[in-house]
Amino acid sequence: MKKLWDGMWKVLLKHHITVYAVLILTCLYMVLTLVKNIDHAKSEFELMKDNIVLEMELKEYNLLSIDQSLLIEEQRKGLGQADELIKLQGQVIEKLIKHLKDLGEWPPDFRPVDPSRITRSEASFSDTLY
Repeated sequence: MKKLWDGMWKVLLKHHITVYAVLILTCLYMVLTLVKNIDHAKSEFELMKDNIVLEMELKEYNLLSIDQSLLIEEQRKGLGQADELIKLQGQVIEKLIKHLKDLGEWPPDFRPVDPSRITRSEASFSDTLY
């Protein structure tokens, strides 16, 4: 065993420049590999961070979409109620017109209005009736 050790030692001493070069290149390779792994980990971290931000924005847009859907549904209900109200108002107006016809007061007598000469005081409904 001692002879083997002595033989290896003599070979190492004889080729010491090559051994130093291999050790330096190995250390350089390890450092470059470490730097590359750090850069890769950094880019993965940035991707994870971007994914988290995108997921949060997606959730926010989903909540906004739900709110908009609820608002649209409420507006549809409101339009339905407004439609019913307009129909009811139309019926009331028709009844009033019929009643005015029965009384002989339909059509009402209005003084013609000239749009080019109208003022605010003349525009009021009470001023236009005889």
